[in-house]
Amino acid sequence: FQCLAVGSAVLVLAGCASPVTGKGEKVRQVQPGIAGCKFLGVVRVEGSLVYGTMVEAKRDMLNRLRNATAEAGGNGYVAREMIVERGFGLPYGEVEAYSCD
Repeated sequence: FQCLAVGSAVLVLAGCASPVTGKGEKVRQVQPGIAGCKFLGVVRVEGSLVYGTMVEAKRDMLNRLRNATAEAGGNGYVAREMIVERGFGLPYGEVEAYSCD
């Protein structure tokens, strides 16, 4: 299986999750109301049309959420929602991004 770059978009074929960036690797899930964390905002991402397995879809969504949280200046997140179901809509995830000491 492989990932194919198409212009600025990435077409994800079966078995290929988005990679975690260097900054995304530093992002961790935190508990709501944790001391020393500043709320930055809500981050939402959408997944791809095709995944090999549900596990791969969830891994891709978590990677995308970690990367997007890092891009927003955060290093922590509180999960709000992740929908990775078969159907007509794209998978999506939503987290609250935080900058923690």
